[in-house]
Amino acid sequence: DTKYQYLYTRYGENDLFFRGRDRTKLLMSILKSKKYDGGCGLDVRKLKYQAAISDYFFLHDLVELRTLEAKFLTFCEMPWNMPVDDVKDYFGEKIGFYFLFLGHYTSWLGLASVLGFCCWCDVTDNDGDPNAPSMPVFAVLMAIWTQLFLEFWKRKQYRYAMQWGMRGFEKDAQPRPEFDGQTMPDPVKGRPYLYFPKSVALRRMTISTTLITASIVVVVGVVAAIFAIEIAMREARDAMWLGMDQSKNVAAILTVVQIQVFNVLYGGLAKLLNNYENHRTDNQYEDALISKTFVFQFINSFAALLYLAFVKPFLPMLDNCYESCMHELSTQLFVILTGNLVTANLTEIGMPALMQWWNKNSQKESEHYDYEDVTDIEKESFKDEYDAMMGTFEDYAELMMQFGYTTLFVASFPLAPILAFASNYVEIRVDAWKLCQLSKRPEPISAEDIGTWQRILEVMSLAAVLSNSAL
Repeated sequence: DTKYQYLYTRYGENDLFFRGRDRTKLLMSILKSKKYDGGCGLDVRKLKYQAAISDYFFLHDLVELRTLEAKFLTFCEMPWNMPVDDVKDYFGEKIGFYFLFLGHYTSWLGLASVLGFCCWCDVTDNDGDPNAPSMPVFAVLMAIWTQLFLEFWKRKQYRYAMQWGMRGFEKDAQPRPEFDGQTMPDPVKGRPYLYFPKSVALRRMTISTTLITASIVVVVGVVAAIFAIEIAMREARDAMWLGMDQSKNVAAILTVVQIQVFNVLYGGLAKLLNNYENHRTDNQYEDALISKTFVFQFINSFAALLYLAFVKPFLPMLDNCYESCMHELSTQLFVILTGNLVTANLTEIGMPALMQWWNKNSQKESEHYDYEDVTDIEKESFKDEYDAMMGTFEDYAELMMQFGYTTLFVASFPLAPILAFASNYVEIRVDAWKLCQLSKRPEPISAEDIGTWQRILEVMSLAAVLSNSAL
């Protein structure tokens, strides 16, 4: 109604009523809505899953994208100044919450980095002794830091959920296109709905849990084998180089490889098991996948560090510590953090670029045409797909493991927050570049929080207090 139009905010240079996120959501609602509501009655996601269509994706709005990039793709910008509202307006609330959390976490790492640097100076002044006088104080301060970081994040998350109009969104979740159930009348409302027997769901979950447990046992066995190799090399003197025993460094490098390889292998297994369990909604699917991934990755990532911190000091006859167990723990943590920093950022930039190159060249070979002659829309189809759910899932999983490295054993390596801050500062730019330049525009997904990752943060924060107190 024209007489009410003055009440609405207008966006962009052309004073439009709808932002790009709004237009794409409206387009999807028109496609999905029933014909009697004026819609098309098409679920394009389900059509793609059933191979009725080959693909669908949203085109980047070059005007809105360039405006966002001017604020977003800047190297010298503090993490607390990220344009999260603009990110949300272009990519949707789910991705907006990811960058909101990444900015909040990185900002708080700045404070932890100052504390860690002061403690490291004291350690250096004490000839590199990890048991310097300031270390217990630093451990206590970091325990307090983890709780304050979490509580301030809760406040920010709730405030932005209200500000973005997302409170209570998850109550209206619809079944996933992949959900396999029998159409039956609802016993209460009488409407048809998809039914999946609880007995079948329980049996599938039992099988899934058994396979996950077996995977964890394999990881524990590999970690034990790495330490057995270290002991054998030390006793045989096969690791002497430049007059120094390098067995602990060899073990640290093998641990980095073990973590990366098993995370990749288990990531595929976790998705297969999650699909097999047949979850009804996207939220249920994602929560179950988060739980599976966290349990495995926690053991895979921290088993070696837990052994060095709390088992090896009590086994001097079987596995004697080189210099001290705190020194070994510090070295291992440094190698793992730097290894993850390098591999994660190279993968995030390299894989989308590689997929874009592969799609472009495979298209050239199959169609036999000049790439320069194709339309801009076809060129955009060559870009890598950034899945609205799995894209943020993998990014959150990476941050949770880094949060564990930074907090659980920080009493042995006070420079961990500085490395994490540097990694995240680069991560913000890498993720922004990946979304804006290397990927198709993802479907904007609504969200009211970061989901189950919140509970994982609470568990990790409590574990950090206990771990540093024990150290």
